[in-house]
Amino acid sequence: MSEQPQRTPTYRIDGWRVLPNRNCLVKDGRTVRLQLKIMQVLLCLLENPGKTVTKEHLHERVWQDVIITDHSINRAISQLRKVFGDDTRDPRVIETIPKIGYRILCPVEAVYDEGEPAVEIPETPVASRGNTRKVGALAAILLMLALVLWQRNSMPGEKPAQAAEKRIVPLTTEIGHERFLSFGPRDSSFVYVHKDREGNQWDIFLNRPGRDPEKLTDTADRESHLRFSPISNEIAFIENNPERVRIVLLNLDSRQTRSVFELTKIGEFQQGVGGLDWSPDGAQIVFAARLSDKETMGLFFLDIASGLYTPVFATAQEHVWERFPAFSDDGRYLAFTRLNDRGTEQIYYLDMAGGETHRITGSDEEIRGLDWDKQHPGSLVYCSEINGAYFLKKTDLSGNSEVLLNPFGNGSVGINPQFNRDGTVLTFEILTYSTNIYRTAMDSGRADWGQLSPVVASSFRDWQPQISPDGSRIVFLSNRSGENRVWIADANGSNPKMVSDLGTMSTCSATWCPQSRYVYFPGKTQKEEGYHLYEVDSRSGSSRVVEENAFAPHFSVDGRWLYFSRTIEGQWEIWKKSTEDGRVEKVTRQRGFSAREGRDGGSLYINKLAQPGIWQINADGGEVQLLDNPGTQENFNWTVGRAGIYFISFSGNTMPRIAFYDFRRHRENLVDNPAINNLHLMNGLDLSPDDHYLYFTVMEHSESNIVKINWM
Repeated sequence: MSEQPQRTPTYRIDGWRVLPNRNCLVKDGRTVRLQLKIMQVLLCLLENPGKTVTKEHLHERVWQDVIITDHSINRAISQLRKVFGDDTRDPRVIETIPKIGYRILCPVEAVYDEGEPAVEIPETPVASRGNTRKVGALAAILLMLALVLWQRNSMPGEKPAQAAEKRIVPLTTEIGHERFLSFGPRDSSFVYVHKDREGNQWDIFLNRPGRDPEKLTDTADRESHLRFSPISNEIAFIENNPERVRIVLLNLDSRQTRSVFELTKIGEFQQGVGGLDWSPDGAQIVFAARLSDKETMGLFFLDIASGLYTPVFATAQEHVWERFPAFSDDGRYLAFTRLNDRGTEQIYYLDMAGGETHRITGSDEEIRGLDWDKQHPGSLVYCSEINGAYFLKKTDLSGNSEVLLNPFGNGSVGINPQFNRDGTVLTFEILTYSTNIYRTAMDSGRADWGQLSPVVASSFRDWQPQISPDGSRIVFLSNRSGENRVWIADANGSNPKMVSDLGTMSTCSATWCPQSRYVYFPGKTQKEEGYHLYEVDSRSGSSRVVEENAFAPHFSVDGRWLYFSRTIEGQWEIWKKSTEDGRVEKVTRQRGFSAREGRDGGSLYINKLAQPGIWQINADGGEVQLLDNPGTQENFNWTVGRAGIYFISFSGNTMPRIAFYDFRRHRENLVDNPAINNLHLMNGLDLSPDDHYLYFTVMEHSESNIVKINWM
């Protein structure tokens, strides 16, 4: 008789229902989601009500072999106290035992509810280095908890996959990042890229059955997008450094490398490669590349013997961004993604015999990698982001899709699915990260110059800050409710409140009206194709649609115009709507995606989708390109002040930096502020109304591991 899986109780404490299998707490219809380790800290306390749980026990139980300071425990307890509304000076729920640990003060009830799904303990990881096996076990538990949602949360209109019994097992468990796995053609060996938590170096490792992983590269270059040859013991990969990007072949028998393609670089987003794959006969490599700053990313065939490369499509696709190329095993089809006219991606395939291109997917998604299902020819498995949640999905060439895993888990992102050679194993990467919002003084003469001040902080992702014109409040995006939503808070981050709880609303940016009362943002439901512009009263919470088919809102300085972008016949342009009589006028004629007025109200600055750069619109409607190399690919990573434009700049393998374009001197320079020079910057940038402070998003923590599912 088979052993029954362990059953985890739920708990009741202080009016809250604690659901460990879902990583959340529920009270009076309100749901608060917790990061995995914070939930584990809470469980340690709940399992010992009234007893002191030492910090040493929490270290051993939650973090195990990972070396941490007490700050990690203090941060977890602080987050729990925020949820319970507890006071450290007069605790009601969690008491601090100085220098020892913590204990639960109020009654705790454990409930074994038959309606709660059982949690099966996963098997031991198959690949590990050093003393990190226990870390992998924790990752496996996280993934198993996510599996309870496998069939429950299928997307509307899509049938659930018949694979709920498949178990997710960690394949790599090192601390840091493991990415871009590729299986060899001969056995179960695989290669992958690893970066430790402390450094910026990405190196290739080879994992063979029964052996410790072997490091194959040891350079300052960044390796990525590994692919084994289908016919030889050779791998192709992309090698990046600040001066160039190359496609390199590495022979695993001789350990010799050779470059087969090279581009001189001027910046991370000027030229680059966005994925590659081998043709089934091993004679060609298809890759996605951006060859110059005047072109978008397109697909190319590279003949390995001659070194010659040609575009996949004879006619250039203007302002189209293509990546993730993947050949079917028989070479009949080439799948890839293409940026659509709403700024999200669709999966396409090219019939290699007839030369015809067909679109497969039809909804607004951001694709995070794809591969052909070798057990079911003509089908693809891919990772997708929809409404701020991440899914593993499967589709056939007709677009009939099913959700395989939904979601990956709060705070986690699934990317880069890959099958082994016979299609019996599917792997993908689980990326977990959190971001917070900070500010720093921009005037070196101020007393607080060089200091970094947290504004909005949580264990979730908070990003894209926008300060109200009166400087009293901040609007930002966050996934702390489980999906991407618009939140507002006081200028110091206190009193956070969600303002975009509009059903299945998806949001991408937000801005304030000049009177600092109304918030405007683009959103849509799952049933809608395009975005509408919503207005929400920050006081009452009432909302309404103010413009259909609208994106990227921003007000003029005098409040007379609401700028937004709109796509018609596949082309994005900037429009403006009068706040007095409601008339709508077209502003640009040569494309535009988001707009900002200068502080004097006399100039308009714009950027364009998939075209790094910032342009100035003159009074006669003409355009002057001010910048051609900022990190504005995310479209919201720039802001306009009185003296110039701040933007996030990328350069090679270095960390993104904040740069400044000086209106008077007509030149750009990196901002020399010690508070921000070594931060991992993410999406979002804004200036305070007086130009004294810059607000931005910082990556606080990130980790990735590769996991597998047996696909038979």
